[in-house]
Amino acid sequence: MIITETTTCLNLCEICRFPDIETIISEIKDNYSIRRIYIGSYFCANYFLKCNYDELIDMLTESFNPDINITLVVPVPTERNLKDIKTSVNNILNKYSNNIDEITVNDYGMLEYMYEFLNTNLQLELNINMGRIFFKDYRDPRYDEYFNSDHTPKYNTSYLRKTIRKYNIKSIEADVTHKSFILPDIDGIIIGIHTPYTYMTTGKICEYASQFKEITKKFRPSVPCNTECNNVYIKYNMNDNRKWIRIGKTIFFENNCFKLSNINRDSKERLIYFPLNEIIGKVCN
Repeated sequence: MIITETTTCLNLCEICRFPDIETIISEIKDNYSIRRIYIGSYFCANYFLKCNYDELIDMLTESFNPDINITLVVPVPTERNLKDIKTSVNNILNKYSNNIDEITVNDYGMLEYMYEFLNTNLQLELNINMGRIFFKDYRDPRYDEYFNSDHTPKYNTSYLRKTIRKYNIKSIEADVTHKSFILPDIDGIIIGIHTPYTYMTTGKICEYASQFKEITKKFRPSVPCNTECNNVYIKYNMNDNRKWIRIGKTIFFENNCFKLSNINRDSKERLIYFPLNEIIGKVCN
């Protein structure tokens, strides 16, 4: 699947500091109608904390327009960086309250925290989204029979609907894990569809962060780093005519030919475009 006229969102999480990102953003802006941009990180607290949001938001408002809608994405924190993430989120939201109108969280602890935080900071008028890490459906295109089946996400449960009501959730996000994907039909909820890459797996151990550490300190979970992942990716050859890319701690597979079902006149969907194909070839393999 390529970016189309129905795409309204651009996902810059994990890649906003790659070489030529400004050129890529400019090309997308000139050719497509982007109304929302996702910044921050889904997968890495270190990356989230080390992003230069002043520089990034200035670039985005200049490239698009000062009124561009921005969603701040917060990863799953660890005990090591939980306090720093809370402080960073507080500072970002207060400083850029005119730009950021949504926050996407990826675990129940941050969901509870943000719900209470916004209830005590009523000047911040933000919607809360449930991010892609909440939802753990199996995903592996190497199993043809499973991947080619019609799939209804397992998270479409009464518990999810209860959570949506309790925390006043406005949007939930989904990775297209199969070739045919049946969207959940939840009244009033925007479904954000990540395209054209699905995240396969992620974790707390980063091989990039281990590069310059002594042998006895390599491959430790959630260690501090210098964001060595900022200008490099790993490409895997699975001999299946599909792109497999590792960015930071996360492996993605390309799923650019899928069918979405259960789309009706009253449904609300967003295509959230991840410009990984534009990144490939601009940095070293």
